[in-house]
Amino acid sequence: MIIFFKKSTINWCESDYYYSKYIAEMYNTLTGICLCVSSILFYYNYKNVNTYKNVLVNLYPSLILLFIIGVGTFLFHGTLLYVFQLLDELPMLLLCIEYYRILTTILKYNSLNYKNKEKDALFNLQLIILQIFLCITIATLGFINDILQIVFFQLTIFIFVIIDCIKLYKVFVKHNMYYDNLRIKKIKAEEDFLYNYECLSKLINIKNNIIKFHNYNKELKSSLSIAVVTSVMSVIVWKYDQLQCNYNYSNIISGHAIWHILTSISLYYVNKMILIFYHCNCV
Repeated sequence: MIIFFKKSTINWCESDYYYSKYIAEMYNTLTGICLCVSSILFYYNYKNVNTYKNVLVNLYPSLILLFIIGVGTFLFHGTLLYVFQLLDELPMLLLCIEYYRILTTILKYNSLNYKNKEKDALFNLQLIILQIFLCITIATLGFINDILQIVFFQLTIFIFVIIDCIKLYKVFVKHNMYYDNLRIKKIKAEEDFLYNYECLSKLINIKNNIIKFHNYNKELKSSLSIAVVTSVMSVIVWKYDQLQCNYNYSNIISGHAIWHILTSISLYYVNKMILIFYHCNCV
């Protein structure tokens, strides 16, 4: 029962219990809801879109984890109890690992619709073992040393964010290569059409695919721009919040609360990019 009453290993800069004796950090608590909204809004925006509704199911785990993070954030900042800190931190780590899993899946699929159930099962099992190990380690460190728990968690998150960014870049490269190959095929089909009119259906199909990919690329570029800008701004605000922690936040919204809002926006567009990539590469 100790875990239910243990105080969190970290306390943020917002003044505790300033607005209410029942809510520790008012702004940080309320803005945690933005993470839940990001998950729900994404689901309802794309569940009835014919292009994506068949592949949206592959993002269910990440959307559920994002919603749980929002609940954990709300409870954590509202109570500053360790049990709710874990409800905030562990799903955050699991979300990073889930992004790694789905991006790896996208990279493994190719135009031949690659599927290797044995390797996929082994890969998923390895990830499950890793998740269990990291979750137990992070939870246990909180009872050993507060600083060690904070450093280990933040370092683990940082490593997986970097890995996910690298994976996302590789998926972008793969996507652009496929788009370039389509344009090369179009030129070849146009040349063949000059000598063989039976190639017309092939040429029309390639042109239609190019139009589709052009539209996807426009969505990807705009989503990437928003995701990068909001994520960079969120990190800057979060670090500035830590550096200026002695400032009195009683009457203004804290930097960490702004981080919640910006991260919610960023993750919405990260999910959108993954949805488009999954549709283009795995369908």
